[in-house]
Amino acid sequence: NAEYMGASEHSFLRATPMGLDGGTIPTRSDVLRRASWNLSQRDDARSTRGAQLSPAFVNRPIDITSSSLSVQFRRSQVAHCALSDLPLTEPIMCCALGRLYNKDAIVEYITGHGVFETKKSELIQDFGHITSLRDVFQLHFHRNPLYEEGVASADNTDAAAMFVCAVSGLEFNGLHEFVALPCGHCFAAKTIENIPVSVCAMCSKPFDSTNVVPIFPRGEKLEHRKQIVQQQILHKSQTRKKSLPNAQPPQPPQPPQPPQQP
Repeated sequence: NAEYMGASEHSFLRATPMGLDGGTIPTRSDVLRRASWNLSQRDDARSTRGAQLSPAFVNRPIDITSSSLSVQFRRSQVAHCALSDLPLTEPIMCCALGRLYNKDAIVEYITGHGVFETKKSELIQDFGHITSLRDVFQLHFHRNPLYEEGVASADNTDAAAMFVCAVSGLEFNGLHEFVALPCGHCFAAKTIENIPVSVCAMCSKPFDSTNVVPIFPRGEKLEHRKQIVQQQILHKSQTRKKSLPNAQPPQPPQPPQPPQQP
């Protein structure tokens, strides 16, 4: 669905375990070339050779109609940095929209260094709400022991996810909704919905349902998060204006006063 797509569609296209023809395993370039060919030729050709993708096509949402593609996209989305497309490595950061980032990618994006030295202007539309490290917060995931052992996932996916919910044991693999609390600890959404008290199970810090961030929300939840981000941007702008000192016009120098007569 279109709501799955956003800053990380390139993560999904990079590794889709399905063949294009003859049972081949496509690379990201293979998938892009095939999409470009179908777009330009308007036929059923299955060749992975030929046309080049235009920026308009690369940036437009992709309609994922196959359930297997949807699963692979969501799995890839929660495992890669939304900015750099590199695998997530701790420390992992989260923004108000519920996207996940590597901290070094956030720093380079904010400062305009590294790969973002020339590409930052192209990403403003999707990541313009991030202007400083105050716009993200660090997440604390619970490690999955099965991931370290290389055991297959309980959800019938290729391998166990790196992280799990510390309470329910559900894997953070894109198949289950996860949320981040203000303290940074992450749990399956079902866990938070079913706990009797609004207190983090890991650090005992209280939280309110209004400041719980869904991770990679979709549909109405995503639109709701976008509204919250817009309100936050407006509030920051108004606060910044109020904090500016009132400009006073320069006063002309006063002439020296004559000495008072005794």
